[in-house]
Amino acid sequence: MDLVDLKDSLDYEKEESETSQINSMYMQSQTTSIADPRWESSFHYSVESIWEECKSIIKASSQKSQQIKELVQEVENLKKGLEDSENCNNQLKVKLSEMTKQDSQSIKEKALMDQLKEQIQKKTQDFEKRAAEDHRVITQFEEEVTSYKVKIRELECLLEAFQKKEDSMTKLEEILKQKESIILNLEANTVALQEKCANSDQKIKELYSQEANLNEEVVQLTNSLEKMKHSLWEKEKYENERTQSIELLNKDLLDSSALVQSLKKDLQRKEEDYEDLKEKFSDAKKQIQQVQKEVCSRSFY
Repeated sequence: MDLVDLKDSLDYEKEESETSQINSMYMQSQTTSIADPRWESSFHYSVESIWEECKSIIKASSQKSQQIKELVQEVENLKKGLEDSENCNNQLKVKLSEMTKQDSQSIKEKALMDQLKEQIQKKTQDFEKRAAEDHRVITQFEEEVTSYKVKIRELECLLEAFQKKEDSMTKLEEILKQKESIILNLEANTVALQEKCANSDQKIKELYSQEANLNEEVVQLTNSLEKMKHSLWEKEKYENERTQSIELLNKDLLDSSALVQSLKKDLQRKEEDYEDLKEKFSDAKKQIQQVQKEVCSRSFY
């Protein structure tokens, strides 16, 4: 793996930026929850839990990044040592080659050269094993850092979702205030309609009283008419000869009939007025019931 690419992927400034972003979102949510006394405790608890988990992940990620940097530096040192060993090995091989060409080389020098070759080979193998182990550890740390970054992104998405929920709650509160204002207006209108209804009830009572009086007058006139008819019948029976008197009675009867017709017309007009007022009262009553339903419905929402 390229060490330069590994360092770039673990840039500490990027982690500081992510930490600052989450800090900003957390402080914003804290400020909003203080400003709104009706903030739900469950939402506040969720934000605090997410923030604590974010801090733990960021802390662990920073520690892993520091460990990876140290391991990268150690691998570089090992590679440098390996290169130095290889250079030394090559130099020794050259010297060994030169010494083997000399006929006067002693057995002791050959043994020493063999020993040096074994030491160099062993040291080279140790360096290679350690480098492979460090490479494995670095790969493992990279996977953990990637997992932490994914978790941080998920937590950021959750915080954004909570922020949107907070905005929705603010809009709902504004709508609720508007509904409350509408309900107050409807209540005022209801009071006015109730007053009108009370006045209508009073007028209806007066009309009922007038109707009763008119009915009584009609009854009286009807009784009078019946009496007059009876008298006329008797006069026709017993006083056929009194034609002039009968004519006078007929005239009185016609006058009475005209009066009755006039009273009937007045009564019919009063009845029409009464029906009209009755319809108006029914309409007013329906309006009051409709307003009460709207008030109940808006109070429920």
